[in-house]
Amino acid sequence: MNADLLVPPLESEAELPGIVTATHRTGYGLTVLACQMRSPLTQVRLRVPWADLDADEFATATVLGRTLLAGTFTRSGRRLAEDLQTLGAKVEVAVEGEHLLVAAACVPSGLDELLATLAEVLSSAAHPATDVLRERRHLAYEVDVAMARPDTAAHVVALRHRFGGDPYSNVLAAPEALREVTAPHLHTLQRERLAWTRASLVVLCSAPSEATLDVALRHFEELPVAGAAQRSTPLVSEAAPAALLVPREGAMQATLVVMTRAVRRPDPLYAAAELANLGFGGYFSSRLVSVLREERGYSYAPSSRLVSVPRAAYTLTTASVSAAVAADALEVVLEEFGRLRSAPFDRAELAAVRAFAVGSMAMRFARSSALAPELSAVLAECLPPQWLAEHYARLREATPDQLRDVVDTVLDPAGTTVVVAGDPDVIGSRLHATQPVVTVPTSTSRNRWP
Repeated sequence: MNADLLVPPLESEAELPGIVTATHRTGYGLTVLACQMRSPLTQVRLRVPWADLDADEFATATVLGRTLLAGTFTRSGRRLAEDLQTLGAKVEVAVEGEHLLVAAACVPSGLDELLATLAEVLSSAAHPATDVLRERRHLAYEVDVAMARPDTAAHVVALRHRFGGDPYSNVLAAPEALREVTAPHLHTLQRERLAWTRASLVVLCSAPSEATLDVALRHFEELPVAGAAQRSTPLVSEAAPAALLVPREGAMQATLVVMTRAVRRPDPLYAAAELANLGFGGYFSSRLVSVLREERGYSYAPSSRLVSVPRAAYTLTTASVSAAVAADALEVVLEEFGRLRSAPFDRAELAAVRAFAVGSMAMRFARSSALAPELSAVLAECLPPQWLAEHYARLREATPDQLRDVVDTVLDPAGTTVVVAGDPDVIGSRLHATQPVVTVPTSTSRNRWP
Protein backbone atom coordinates (compact mmCIF):
# COMPACT_ATOMS: atom_id res chain seq x y z
CA MET A 1 0.00 0.00 0.00
CA ASN A 2 1.27 3.46 -0.89
CA ALA A 3 2.01 5.30 2.37
CA ASP A 4 1.09 8.63 0.73
CA LEU A 5 -2.47 7.36 0.26
CA LEU A 6 -3.07 6.24 3.84
CA VAL A 7 -5.96 7.82 5.71
CA PRO A 8 -4.55 10.26 8.31
CA PRO A 9 -5.28 9.43 11.96
CA LEU A 10 -8.39 10.93 13.50
CA GLU A 11 -7.82 13.78 15.94
CA SER A 12 -10.66 12.36 17.99
CA GLU A 13 -12.69 9.28 17.16
CA ALA A 14 -16.38 9.89 16.59
CA GLU A 15 -18.92 8.11 18.76
CA LEU A 16 -21.96 6.28 17.49
CA PRO A 17 -25.20 8.11 18.22
CA GLY A 18 -27.11 6.62 21.14
CA ILE A 19 -29.81 4.17 20.06
CA VAL A 20 -32.95 3.99 22.22
CA THR A 21 -35.03 0.98 21.23
CA ALA A 22 -38.14 -0.97 22.18
CA THR A 23 -38.72 -4.51 20.94
CA HIS A 24 -41.65 -6.92 20.78
CA ARG A 25 -42.15 -10.35 19.22
CA THR A 26 -45.64 -11.08 17.94
CA GLY A 27 -47.46 -14.35 18.34
CA TYR A 28 -46.78 -15.35 14.73
CA GLY A 29 -43.04 -14.64 15.04
CA LEU A 30 -42.50 -11.11 13.68
CA THR A 31 -39.86 -9.13 15.62
CA VAL A 32 -40.81 -5.45 15.82
CA LEU A 33 -38.04 -3.00 16.70
CA ALA A 34 -38.80 0.68 17.29
CA CYS A 35 -35.90 3.10 17.52
CA GLN A 36 -35.97 6.75 18.53
CA MET A 37 -33.78 8.92 16.34
CA ARG A 38 -34.00 12.57 15.41
CA SER A 39 -34.67 12.73 11.68
CA PRO A 40 -37.02 14.65 9.36
CA LEU A 41 -38.18 11.34 7.88
CA THR A 42 -39.45 8.17 9.52
CA GLN A 43 -37.82 5.02 8.15
CA VAL A 44 -39.46 1.59 7.94
CA ARG A 45 -37.74 -1.67 6.95
CA LEU A 46 -39.57 -4.99 6.73
CA ARG A 47 -37.61 -8.18 6.06
CA VAL A 48 -39.42 -11.49 5.57
CA PRO A 49 -37.51 -14.67 4.65
CA TRP A 50 -38.77 -16.95 1.94
CA ALA A 51 -39.14 -20.65 2.72
CA ASP A 52 -36.64 -22.45 0.47
CA LEU A 53 -37.66 -21.25 -2.98
CA ASP A 54 -36.73 -23.33 -6.01
CA ALA A 55 -35.89 -21.67 -9.35
CA ASP A 56 -39.50 -21.43 -10.53
CA GLU A 57 -40.70 -20.09 -7.18
CA PHE A 58 -37.91 -17.51 -7.21
CA ALA A 59 -39.20 -16.31 -10.59
CA THR A 60 -42.64 -15.97 -9.02
CA ALA A 61 -41.17 -14.08 -6.06
CA THR A 62 -39.38 -11.72 -8.45
CA VAL A 63 -42.67 -10.82 -10.14
CA LEU A 64 -44.33 -10.49 -6.73
CA GLY A 65 -41.82 -7.80 -5.86
CA ARG A 66 -43.10 -5.77 -8.81
CA THR A 67 -46.84 -6.31 -8.22
CA LEU A 68 -47.12 -6.17 -4.42
CA LEU A 69 -48.04 -2.48 -4.61
CA ALA A 70 -50.31 -2.87 -7.64
CA GLY A 71 -53.42 -2.83 -5.46
CA THR A 72 -55.30 -4.77 -2.79
CA PHE A 73 -58.75 -6.31 -2.63
CA THR A 74 -60.13 -2.96 -1.40
CA ARG A 75 -57.88 -0.41 -3.13
CA SER A 76 -56.71 -0.16 -6.74
CA GLY A 77 -53.07 0.37 -7.59
CA ARG A 78 -53.81 3.95 -8.56
CA ARG A 79 -55.66 4.63 -5.31
CA LEU A 80 -52.82 3.05 -3.36
CA ALA A 81 -50.25 5.25 -5.10
CA GLU A 82 -52.34 8.40 -4.51
CA ASP A 83 -52.78 7.57 -0.82
CA LEU A 84 -49.05 7.01 -0.35
CA GLN A 85 -48.31 10.26 -2.15
CA THR A 86 -50.68 12.09 0.17
CA LEU A 87 -48.67 10.75 3.11
CA GLY A 88 -45.43 11.98 1.58
CA ALA A 89 -44.34 8.34 1.58
CA LYS A 90 -42.00 6.38 -0.64
CA VAL A 91 -42.21 2.58 -0.69
CA GLU A 92 -39.88 0.17 -2.50
CA VAL A 93 -40.11 -3.62 -2.67
CA ALA A 94 -37.19 -5.90 -3.50
CA VAL A 95 -36.54 -9.63 -3.58
CA GLU A 96 -32.95 -10.41 -2.62
CA GLY A 97 -31.61 -13.91 -2.05
CA GLU A 98 -33.73 -15.44 0.67
CA HIS A 99 -35.73 -12.34 1.64
CA LEU A 100 -38.61 -10.11 0.66
CA LEU A 101 -37.57 -6.56 1.57
CA VAL A 102 -39.85 -3.56 1.92
CA ALA A 103 -38.24 -0.13 2.45
CA ALA A 104 -40.41 2.87 3.19
CA ALA A 105 -40.01 6.45 4.35
CA CYS A 106 -42.54 9.13 5.24
CA VAL A 107 -43.00 12.26 7.31
CA PRO A 108 -43.52 11.40 11.00
CA SER A 109 -47.21 12.30 10.94
CA GLY A 110 -47.85 9.70 8.24
CA LEU A 111 -46.41 6.68 10.07
CA ASP A 112 -49.71 5.27 11.35
CA GLU A 113 -51.36 5.33 7.92
CA LEU A 114 -48.19 4.05 6.21
CA LEU A 115 -48.03 1.01 8.48
CA ALA A 116 -51.75 0.39 7.98
CA THR A 117 -51.19 0.43 4.23
CA LEU A 118 -48.23 -1.96 4.42
CA ALA A 119 -50.22 -4.36 6.60
CA GLU A 120 -53.06 -4.28 4.09
CA VAL A 121 -50.73 -4.96 1.17
CA LEU A 122 -48.98 -7.83 2.92
CA SER A 123 -52.22 -9.55 3.88
CA SER A 124 -54.42 -8.84 0.85
CA ALA A 125 -52.39 -7.85 -2.23
CA ALA A 126 -54.51 -8.36 -5.35
CA HIS A 127 -51.77 -8.93 -7.96
CA PRO A 128 -54.03 -7.91 -10.89
CA ALA A 129 -53.58 -10.16 -13.92
CA THR A 130 -52.85 -7.25 -16.27
CA ASP A 131 -50.06 -6.01 -14.00
CA VAL A 132 -48.64 -9.52 -13.72
CA LEU A 133 -48.52 -9.92 -17.49
CA ARG A 134 -46.84 -6.55 -17.96
CA GLU A 135 -44.27 -6.96 -15.18
CA ARG A 136 -43.26 -10.52 -16.08
CA ARG A 137 -42.64 -9.38 -19.66
CA HIS A 138 -40.57 -6.41 -18.48
CA LEU A 139 -38.58 -8.57 -16.06
CA ALA A 140 -37.77 -11.20 -18.69
CA TYR A 141 -36.46 -8.48 -20.98
CA GLU A 142 -34.44 -6.87 -18.17
CA VAL A 143 -32.82 -10.22 -17.30
CA ASP A 144 -31.85 -10.84 -20.91
CA VAL A 145 -30.24 -7.39 -21.09
CA ALA A 146 -28.52 -7.77 -17.71
CA MET A 147 -27.02 -11.18 -18.55
CA ALA A 148 -25.44 -9.69 -21.68
CA ARG A 149 -23.29 -7.54 -19.38
CA PRO A 150 -20.07 -9.20 -18.21
CA ASP A 151 -20.36 -7.83 -14.64
CA THR A 152 -23.86 -9.24 -14.10
CA ALA A 153 -23.03 -12.57 -15.75
CA ALA A 154 -19.89 -12.99 -13.64
CA HIS A 155 -21.76 -12.27 -10.40
CA VAL A 156 -24.56 -14.70 -11.24
CA VAL A 157 -22.16 -17.47 -12.19
CA ALA A 158 -20.02 -16.94 -9.08
CA LEU A 159 -22.96 -17.32 -6.70
CA ARG A 160 -24.42 -20.27 -8.62
CA HIS A 161 -21.17 -22.18 -8.51
CA ARG A 162 -20.30 -21.15 -4.97
CA PHE A 163 -23.62 -22.15 -3.42
CA GLY A 164 -24.98 -24.72 -5.88
CA GLY A 165 -28.74 -25.12 -5.86
CA ASP A 166 -29.29 -23.36 -2.53
CA PRO A 167 -31.96 -20.62 -2.62
CA TYR A 168 -29.33 -18.04 -1.71
CA SER A 169 -27.72 -18.51 -5.11
CA ASN A 170 -30.86 -17.02 -6.69
CA VAL A 171 -29.79 -13.70 -8.19
CA LEU A 172 -31.75 -13.38 -11.44
CA ALA A 173 -34.72 -15.49 -12.41
CA ALA A 174 -34.62 -17.33 -15.74
CA PRO A 175 -36.65 -15.44 -18.41
CA GLU A 176 -38.40 -18.67 -19.39
CA ALA A 177 -39.66 -19.13 -15.82
CA LEU A 178 -40.69 -15.47 -15.51
CA ARG A 179 -42.89 -15.70 -18.59
CA GLU A 180 -44.92 -18.50 -16.98
CA VAL A 181 -45.84 -16.68 -13.75
CA THR A 182 -49.56 -16.06 -13.20
CA ALA A 183 -51.60 -14.21 -10.60
CA PRO A 184 -52.67 -17.45 -8.82
CA HIS A 185 -48.98 -18.36 -8.49
CA LEU A 186 -48.40 -15.04 -6.72
CA HIS A 187 -51.31 -15.46 -4.32
CA THR A 188 -50.15 -18.95 -3.38
CA LEU A 189 -46.55 -17.89 -2.89
CA GLN A 190 -47.46 -14.90 -0.71
CA ARG A 191 -49.82 -17.00 1.38
CA GLU A 192 -47.68 -20.11 1.85
CA ARG A 193 -43.99 -19.36 1.31
CA LEU A 194 -43.21 -16.38 3.52
CA ALA A 195 -41.50 -17.44 6.77
CA TRP A 196 -42.97 -14.90 9.18
CA THR A 197 -41.44 -16.67 12.19
CA ARG A 198 -38.05 -15.14 11.23
CA ALA A 199 -39.36 -11.79 9.94
CA SER A 200 -38.51 -8.36 11.34
CA LEU A 201 -39.98 -4.88 11.19
CA VAL A 202 -37.72 -1.90 12.00
CA VAL A 203 -39.17 1.58 12.52
CA LEU A 204 -36.95 4.64 13.12
CA CYS A 205 -38.86 7.70 14.23
CA SER A 206 -38.26 10.90 16.17
CA ALA A 207 -41.05 9.95 18.59
CA PRO A 208 -40.26 7.95 21.75
CA SER A 209 -39.55 4.32 20.91
CA GLU A 210 -42.33 2.91 23.12
CA ALA A 211 -44.91 5.11 21.40
CA THR A 212 -43.60 4.10 17.97
CA LEU A 213 -43.77 0.43 18.99
CA ASP A 214 -47.42 0.85 20.00
CA VAL A 215 -48.23 2.31 16.58
CA ALA A 216 -46.49 -0.58 14.80
CA LEU A 217 -48.22 -3.25 16.90
CA ARG A 218 -51.59 -1.66 16.22
CA HIS A 219 -51.26 -2.93 12.65
CA PHE A 220 -48.84 -5.86 12.89
CA GLU A 221 -49.65 -7.57 16.21
CA GLU A 222 -52.27 -9.81 14.61
CA LEU A 223 -51.49 -9.63 10.91
CA PRO A 224 -53.56 -12.37 9.19
CA VAL A 225 -50.66 -14.32 7.68
CA ALA A 226 -49.63 -17.96 7.66
CA GLY A 227 -46.18 -19.09 8.74
CA ALA A 228 -43.76 -21.28 6.79
CA ALA A 229 -40.56 -22.96 7.93
CA GLN A 230 -37.30 -21.43 6.75
CA ARG A 231 -34.11 -23.42 6.29
CA SER A 232 -31.73 -22.85 9.21
CA THR A 233 -28.81 -25.12 8.29
CA PRO A 234 -25.51 -23.40 7.37
CA LEU A 235 -25.00 -22.69 3.70
CA VAL A 236 -22.48 -25.03 2.07
CA SER A 237 -19.82 -23.02 0.22
CA GLU A 238 -17.85 -24.78 -2.49
CA ALA A 239 -14.73 -23.44 -4.19
CA ALA A 240 -14.41 -23.94 -7.95
CA PRO A 241 -11.48 -26.20 -8.96
CA ALA A 242 -10.69 -23.95 -11.93
CA ALA A 243 -11.34 -20.44 -13.17
CA LEU A 244 -14.80 -20.15 -14.72
CA LEU A 245 -14.89 -18.38 -18.09
CA VAL A 246 -18.22 -16.83 -19.04
CA PRO A 247 -18.15 -16.04 -22.79
CA ARG A 248 -19.42 -12.61 -23.80
CA GLU A 249 -18.38 -12.33 -27.43
CA GLY A 250 -17.51 -8.85 -28.59
CA ALA A 251 -17.37 -7.32 -25.11
CA MET A 252 -14.60 -4.72 -24.87
CA GLN A 253 -14.46 -5.01 -21.10
CA ALA A 254 -14.02 -8.09 -18.93
CA THR A 255 -15.20 -8.53 -15.36
CA LEU A 256 -13.24 -10.42 -12.72
CA VAL A 257 -14.99 -11.87 -9.67
CA VAL A 258 -13.15 -13.64 -6.86
CA MET A 259 -15.06 -15.06 -3.89
CA THR A 260 -13.63 -16.48 -0.67
CA ARG A 261 -15.29 -17.74 2.45
CA ALA A 262 -15.55 -15.36 5.42
CA VAL A 263 -17.13 -15.09 8.87
CA ARG A 264 -20.64 -13.95 9.78
CA ARG A 265 -21.56 -11.07 12.09
CA PRO A 266 -21.93 -13.26 15.22
CA ASP A 267 -18.31 -14.49 14.90
CA PRO A 268 -15.80 -12.79 17.27
CA LEU A 269 -13.46 -12.36 14.28
CA TYR A 270 -16.01 -10.41 12.22
CA ALA A 271 -14.60 -6.97 13.06
CA ALA A 272 -11.07 -8.12 12.16
CA ALA A 273 -12.43 -9.66 8.94
CA GLU A 274 -14.10 -6.37 8.01
CA LEU A 275 -10.87 -4.45 8.57
CA ALA A 276 -8.82 -7.02 6.63
CA ASN A 277 -11.24 -6.82 3.71
CA LEU A 278 -11.15 -3.02 3.75
CA GLY A 279 -7.36 -3.04 3.72
CA PHE A 280 -7.32 -5.57 0.91
CA GLY A 281 -9.76 -3.88 -1.47
CA GLY A 282 -12.59 -2.21 0.40
CA TYR A 283 -11.66 1.47 0.23
CA PHE A 284 -9.71 3.98 -1.87
CA SER A 285 -6.35 3.45 -0.14
CA SER A 286 -6.52 -0.35 -0.15
CA ARG A 287 -3.81 -2.61 -1.50
CA LEU A 288 -5.88 -3.74 -4.47
CA VAL A 289 -6.74 -0.18 -5.55
CA SER A 290 -3.10 0.86 -5.19
CA VAL A 291 -1.85 -1.96 -7.40
CA LEU A 292 -4.61 -2.38 -10.00
CA ARG A 293 -5.41 1.31 -10.42
CA GLU A 294 -2.44 3.42 -9.31
CA GLU A 295 0.46 1.17 -10.33
CA ARG A 296 -0.84 -0.91 -13.25
CA GLY A 297 -3.73 1.15 -14.58
CA TYR A 298 -5.80 -2.00 -15.19
CA SER A 299 -9.02 -0.97 -13.47
CA TYR A 300 -10.61 2.32 -12.45
CA ALA A 301 -12.54 1.07 -9.42
CA PRO A 302 -11.65 -2.42 -8.18
CA SER A 303 -13.43 -3.29 -4.95
CA SER A 304 -13.92 -5.95 -2.32
CA ARG A 305 -16.74 -6.28 0.15
CA LEU A 306 -17.58 -8.56 3.04
CA VAL A 307 -21.06 -10.09 2.81
CA SER A 308 -22.75 -11.60 5.88
CA VAL A 309 -26.17 -13.26 5.58
CA PRO A 310 -28.10 -15.48 7.98
CA ARG A 311 -26.57 -18.74 6.75
CA ALA A 312 -23.25 -17.81 5.14
CA ALA A 313 -20.54 -15.20 4.68
CA TYR A 314 -18.09 -14.46 1.89
CA THR A 315 -15.89 -11.78 0.41
CA LEU A 316 -16.69 -10.57 -3.11
CA THR A 317 -13.82 -8.96 -5.02
CA THR A 318 -14.62 -7.43 -8.41
CA ALA A 319 -12.78 -5.48 -11.08
CA SER A 320 -13.76 -4.30 -14.54
CA VAL A 321 -10.77 -4.31 -16.88
CA SER A 322 -9.93 -4.18 -20.56
CA ALA A 323 -10.35 -7.64 -22.08
CA ALA A 324 -6.75 -7.51 -23.31
CA VAL A 325 -5.36 -7.41 -19.75
CA ALA A 326 -7.96 -9.59 -18.00
CA ALA A 327 -5.61 -12.52 -17.37
CA ASP A 328 -2.83 -10.25 -16.11
CA ALA A 329 -5.22 -8.38 -13.82
CA LEU A 330 -6.54 -11.65 -12.40
CA GLU A 331 -3.01 -12.77 -11.69
CA VAL A 332 -2.41 -9.55 -9.74
CA VAL A 333 -5.60 -10.03 -7.71
CA LEU A 334 -4.62 -13.58 -6.74
CA GLU A 335 -1.11 -12.44 -5.87
CA GLU A 336 -2.56 -9.80 -3.55
CA PHE A 337 -4.60 -12.50 -1.81
CA GLY A 338 -1.34 -14.37 -1.24
CA ARG A 339 0.32 -11.21 0.12
CA LEU A 340 -2.25 -11.08 2.90
CA ARG A 341 -0.21 -13.89 4.44
CA SER A 342 3.30 -13.12 3.24
CA ALA A 343 3.04 -9.38 4.03
CA PRO A 344 0.52 -8.92 6.89
CA PHE A 345 -0.98 -5.55 7.68
CA ASP A 346 1.33 -3.48 9.85
CA ARG A 347 0.24 -0.96 12.47
CA ALA A 348 0.27 1.96 10.01
CA GLU A 349 -2.02 0.15 7.57
CA LEU A 350 -4.31 -0.98 10.39
CA ALA A 351 -4.51 2.57 11.78
CA ALA A 352 -5.50 3.92 8.35
CA VAL A 353 -8.10 1.20 7.77
CA ARG A 354 -9.52 1.63 11.26
CA ALA A 355 -9.78 5.42 10.83
CA PHE A 356 -11.79 4.88 7.66
CA ALA A 357 -13.97 2.12 9.18
CA VAL A 358 -14.97 3.89 12.39
CA GLY A 359 -15.31 7.29 10.76
CA SER A 360 -17.51 6.08 7.91
CA MET A 361 -19.60 3.94 10.28
CA ALA A 362 -20.25 6.92 12.57
CA MET A 363 -21.21 9.11 9.59
CA ARG A 364 -23.49 6.46 8.07
CA PHE A 365 -25.35 5.79 11.27
CA ALA A 366 -25.98 9.47 11.86
CA ARG A 367 -28.53 9.07 9.04
CA SER A 368 -31.71 7.11 9.68
CA SER A 369 -31.79 5.89 6.07
CA ALA A 370 -28.48 4.07 6.67
CA LEU A 371 -29.14 2.88 10.21
CA ALA A 372 -32.52 1.29 9.42
CA PRO A 373 -31.26 -1.31 6.89
CA GLU A 374 -28.28 -2.12 9.12
CA LEU A 375 -30.55 -2.82 12.09
CA SER A 376 -32.69 -4.99 9.81
CA ALA A 377 -29.63 -7.00 8.73
CA VAL A 378 -28.51 -7.41 12.35
CA LEU A 379 -31.93 -8.75 13.39
CA ALA A 380 -31.87 -11.18 10.46
CA GLU A 381 -28.84 -12.82 12.05
CA CYS A 382 -30.59 -13.05 15.44
CA LEU A 383 -28.40 -10.37 17.00
CA PRO A 384 -29.60 -7.62 19.37
CA PRO A 385 -29.55 -3.94 18.32
CA GLN A 386 -26.69 -3.20 20.72
CA TRP A 387 -24.47 -5.43 18.59
CA LEU A 388 -23.76 -2.36 16.44
CA ALA A 389 -22.15 -0.48 19.34
CA GLU A 390 -20.24 -3.61 20.36
CA HIS A 391 -19.01 -4.06 16.79
CA TYR A 392 -17.91 -0.41 16.68
CA ALA A 393 -15.86 -0.98 19.84
CA ARG A 394 -14.27 -4.11 18.38
CA LEU A 395 -13.26 -2.17 15.26
CA ARG A 396 -11.51 0.41 17.43
CA GLU A 397 -9.71 -2.26 19.47
CA ALA A 398 -8.61 -4.68 16.71
CA THR A 399 -4.91 -5.55 16.59
CA PRO A 400 -2.56 -6.67 13.79
CA ASP A 401 -2.50 -10.13 15.41
CA GLN A 402 -6.28 -10.41 15.07
CA LEU A 403 -6.07 -9.48 11.39
CA ARG A 404 -3.39 -12.14 10.90
CA ASP A 405 -5.61 -14.69 12.65
CA VAL A 406 -8.58 -13.94 10.40
CA VAL A 407 -6.42 -14.09 7.27
CA ASP A 408 -4.91 -17.41 8.34
CA THR A 409 -8.22 -19.02 9.27
CA VAL A 410 -10.70 -17.53 6.80
CA LEU A 411 -9.37 -15.64 3.78
CA ASP A 412 -7.82 -18.68 2.14
CA PRO A 413 -6.68 -18.08 -1.47
CA ALA A 414 -6.83 -21.84 -2.07
CA GLY A 415 -10.58 -21.80 -1.38
CA THR A 416 -11.57 -19.18 -3.91
CA THR A 417 -14.16 -19.14 -6.67
CA VAL A 418 -12.78 -17.27 -9.69
CA VAL A 419 -15.00 -16.07 -12.54
CA VAL A 420 -13.95 -14.14 -15.64
CA ALA A 421 -16.62 -12.81 -18.01
CA GLY A 422 -15.58 -11.41 -21.37
CA ASP A 423 -14.69 -12.13 -24.99
CA PRO A 424 -13.05 -15.60 -25.05
CA ASP A 425 -11.20 -14.81 -28.29
CA VAL A 426 -9.38 -11.97 -26.53
CA ILE A 427 -8.84 -13.33 -23.03
CA GLY A 428 -9.02 -17.09 -23.53
CA SER A 429 -5.48 -18.04 -24.59
CA ARG A 430 -3.70 -15.94 -21.97
CA LEU A 431 -6.08 -17.13 -19.25
CA HIS A 432 -5.58 -20.80 -20.19
CA ALA A 433 -1.81 -20.28 -20.03
CA THR A 434 -1.92 -19.13 -16.40
CA GLN A 435 -4.38 -21.57 -14.80
CA PRO A 436 -7.02 -24.29 -15.40
CA VAL A 437 -10.15 -22.89 -17.03
CA VAL A 438 -13.70 -24.22 -17.44
CA THR A 439 -16.06 -22.49 -19.88
CA VAL A 440 -19.57 -21.93 -18.52
CA PRO A 441 -22.58 -22.34 -20.89
CA THR A 442 -24.16 -19.01 -21.76
CA SER A 443 -27.76 -20.06 -22.29
CA THR A 444 -30.34 -18.35 -20.10
CA SER A 445 -32.65 -21.35 -20.38
CA ARG A 446 -34.11 -22.52 -17.07
CA ASN A 447 -32.56 -25.95 -17.67
CA ARG A 448 -29.11 -24.59 -18.60
CA TRP A 449 -28.90 -21.48 -16.44
CA PRO A 450 -25.23 -20.76 -15.65
